[in-house]
Amino acid sequence: MEIDENPRVCSFMGASVMDLISYVDRFPEPGETIVGNNFRKGFGGKAANACVMAARLGLDCRMLCKIGNDLFGDQMIENFKQQNISTEFILRCPDQMTGTASITVTRKAECNIVYVPGPTDLLTPDEINKLSDLLFKNCRLFVSTFECIPESLHTALLLARKHKVPTLINGAPSFPKPMENSHIFPLCDILCVNESEAKLMTKLRVDTIDDCRIACKMILDKGCGSVILTMGSNGALYVNRHQAIHIPVPNKIQPLDTTGAGDSFMGSLAFYLVHFPNLTIEETIKRCNRIASIAVTKLGTQDSYPYRNELPDELFL
Repeated sequence: MEIDENPRVCSFMGASVMDLISYVDRFPEPGETIVGNNFRKGFGGKAANACVMAARLGLDCRMLCKIGNDLFGDQMIENFKQQNISTEFILRCPDQMTGTASITVTRKAECNIVYVPGPTDLLTPDEINKLSDLLFKNCRLFVSTFECIPESLHTALLLARKHKVPTLINGAPSFPKPMENSHIFPLCDILCVNESEAKLMTKLRVDTIDDCRIACKMILDKGCGSVILTMGSNGALYVNRHQAIHIPVPNKIQPLDTTGAGDSFMGSLAFYLVHFPNLTIEETIKRCNRIASIAVTKLGTQDSYPYRNELPDELFL
């Protein structure tokens, strides 16, 4: 058995929740009860989703999160183990139910989500500090979201900088008081957002690609190293202080369920940044878009994510 003398480990931090997904013809009006077409339960949480996507591509992953000491939590631990993801950083909260995401998906593949963080909000800076030496050992990339409380994310980002680990952050869900959390942005080497999050961060319209370019530059001015704005069928924008690149989606596809598409993109991005660091950012994002476009043709969140052996060989050359 070969021993990798330079392990390529990626540490993820954020939420692991149970997705409760209802499929309907349309969203209900306020106060209206409608009959759904299907229901499924699955594993979710933006950071957990990205971690699973990266692991399915072959990245060695650790997951730091806090879950309940309940049936959902037990099932999550088993799911991470089945995905070959380290569970040594998963903390259990005895007096809280595991977080949930109640998701409604229409026939047009539109979705809305009610996220109840539960124990995710109870992951403290002290707990992160105690785990930091192991969490960042041999770590090539730190990936997180805005799912944890700002103080905990800020602590983790400072530790990543101390250990000289690059950071990839998904700015979702948006913090309720963004101006009070401006100290987080300068610690993000890459900040990834979608159109809704960009709109909330900048208070600008993001109806066109030109609008999105302006929004990206405004987010960049908050101190990030670079910004990726995902735009669904319009592809993605990559902006740093030297360039702005629009990367279109290669082929238009008919989505079946867009739940977790952005997390699929994030997990794929983590994989390529660690395993293919010499790819251009444009080629990296193209490949991530392709993988995410495959995920939206299947129902569910993590259930829809492809394994490496299910993808074209050209994505790994």
